[in-house]
Amino acid sequence: MTKGGPGKGVSTREYRFDLNGRVLSARNKSIWEPQIAGAKPEIHEDFGMYSYDKLQRKIVLCQFHPEGFVTPVFPQPASVSGELQA
Repeated sequence: MTKGGPGKGVSTREYRFDLNGRVLSARNKSIWEPQIAGAKPEIHEDFGMYSYDKLQRKIVLCQFHPEGFVTPVFPQPASVSGELQA
């Protein structure tokens, strides 16, 4: 059970290695209880692929969303404070 901006909900995540272990795929699904009686639950899904870019020497993530957009993520090295920079 998770609790956040949309309210209470249930989230599932599944990770597995694909393409001979070169890519880590991730599937996420969250279902949030309706905020208004009789409304449909809010559902969020995404599919991501983590891989290693040899040229940049970085792990990269590309997320795909059912709304039709793709989000590439190129994390930066940790800062002096130790926090990752997105």
